[in-house]
Amino acid sequence: MLQALGMKLLSKEGVELNSGGGALIDLHAIDSSHFDKRIVKIRLLIFSDWVNPG
Repeated sequence: MLQALGMKLLSKEGVELNSGGGALIDLHAIDSSHFDKRIVKIRLLIFSDWVNPG
């Protein structure tokens, strides 16, 4: 979701990660310089329904 709003998720080498949860294992930094500025004017309600197999 953050990528869709303009955030760049970066690896240790500074390379933008692919979308999808599996890529988050390589997350080292988040670049918010391109984050959509309109986001501060809205309210987000985020929820998840999942089961942890472990």
